[in-house]
Amino acid sequence: MELPLEVVMPILSSCTFILGAVLSKSKLREQDKLPVSVEACAKALDTAMMVMTVNESGKITYMNKLMLNFLGYEKGKSGVLQIDDVLDAVSVNYFKQEVQLLKEEGAINLELCFRGSQQQNMWGMCTFTKSRNTQTNALEYIVLVVDISHRKKIEHVFRQQHCDLLSQKQELLNSNKAKDKFLSILAHDIKGPLNGLQGFTTLLVSYIEQLSKEDIHEMAYELRGSLDNLYKLLENLLEWSRAQNGRMELHFEEVSLKVLVDQSKALLINLSEGKQITIKNLIDEHLMVMVDVNAMATVLRNLLSNALKFSNREEVVEVSAVEEQDTVLIAVKDYGIGMPSVIKDKLFRADEKVSTPGTEQERGTGLGLLLCKEFVEKNNGTIWVDSVEGEGTTFWLRLPSARNSHKIFQQKHKKETNL
Repeated sequence: MELPLEVVMPILSSCTFILGAVLSKSKLREQDKLPVSVEACAKALDTAMMVMTVNESGKITYMNKLMLNFLGYEKGKSGVLQIDDVLDAVSVNYFKQEVQLLKEEGAINLELCFRGSQQQNMWGMCTFTKSRNTQTNALEYIVLVVDISHRKKIEHVFRQQHCDLLSQKQELLNSNKAKDKFLSILAHDIKGPLNGLQGFTTLLVSYIEQLSKEDIHEMAYELRGSLDNLYKLLENLLEWSRAQNGRMELHFEEVSLKVLVDQSKALLINLSEGKQITIKNLIDEHLMVMVDVNAMATVLRNLLSNALKFSNREEVVEVSAVEEQDTVLIAVKDYGIGMPSVIKDKLFRADEKVSTPGTEQERGTGLGLLLCKEFVEKNNGTIWVDSVEGEGTTFWLRLPSARNSHKIFQQKHKKETNL
């Protein structure tokens, strides 16, 4: 494409910066000693750099062949397109603001996002210079464009990676703070039972002769309670630690959810009969889930134990489930004392102490629900809670259904592979 002689002609160095001067048609005729013609310059520009001119109203008055190819347009678009047609909205506003500097500056450089004929986005480093049209004397802007789309893509990747690193760093800092606080809480929880053990053994050693059989029996009962609580705490801690460090091996298999609940229910028979609480297993016997049996047995045992702990005597605990597409929604519901929002919001968090006494002052380890969350998530599920103070609590679990579990595991494997 020949460059119109009225268009300002910048002379370029090898590094594509404007060196200077602009030649008009009349000026060229006076300079017979020029080594090249205007047509030769235009041809060179067509093969060396993208060029376009824009008037003050934003109308594009000229585009060379490279510029047309860059945008995906055919010859003849000059004089038809506006700058708004070839730039995205953000770049249009940026251009309109910055181009005002040309009234004071000789040239400006802008990185602008171009919108091609197929609405694809490309990036260009644009050098703007101002000139006057020799025929109309109207102000125009000569724009030299270098394609920097590849560079911008790399910058975007680097920025995304930088943001990801910052996010990971913050998550790591938060995790470390949570674990530090958790260890502080844990140390306090271990110290309590140990202090009790130390106190009771001191009394036994110092006053064994003065203590009656009934006194010794009572102290032994308290000692056993402290030891049981300490043992549960350490057992839960070890399981939670294995889950955290990825040392826990899971073996997924198809299993009847009703059978899993019945097995957990049998292990808690003494506790339920002691408070005369009925555990109702309302799950259909044909409902199957794809889980690690040992992990889910621990989850169900903890949730049922928690429901019994906060239920009053002669109440009912219900376990129900319904299949929803590729998952099974499970509810463990009690009609006990419930919990206030301030307690509910702290559940499943390692940096918060949540261990309140039950309806008959039963003590917990404070780790049971943390363990449930870890194990449910390891089984590709989710867990949450609804509770109303004075009306009861429902723990919800969503686990993979055995019917369509292969889809969930394939998606999870694909996601891990991409990472």
